[in-house]
Amino acid sequence: MRDVCRAWTGVPLAVFSWLAVAAEVRADDRDIAPRLEACAACHGTQGRAAEEASAPTLAGKPSLHLYEQLRNFRDERRQSPVMQRLLAFLPDEYLREIATYYAAQTDPSGPTPRDTNANVLAAAAGP
Repeated sequence: MRDVCRAWTGVPLAVFSWLAVAAEVRADDRDIAPRLEACAACHGTQGRAAEEASAPTLAGKPSLHLYEQLRNFRDERRQSPVMQRLLAFLPDEYLREIATYYAAQTDPSGPTPRDTNANVLAAAAGP
């Protein structure tokens, strides 16, 4: 038991409360806010990580990419002890909802998909 406790040392308190909430969430519960509390501790409420945070900004990333990364953490194909603990018992449906939420947020510091596509097309067209 001591080793288990030691493994959780340094994990924000929000993570523990989120795990308790996630364990109680029923399939018919559509409120995503409780599931995002632990994410917000590192990635920001709307997916815009603080500059000093070591977590990436999630806002505006493609939902399929976010979903696959969440699955990779959960299924231990991608390594992060904190992410693996947070996602260990979440079903694919929840991961899709989380990914969809962050994909719908905007990141004012980054290009929009439309800007990115226009830049790619302009670069391909040449001078």
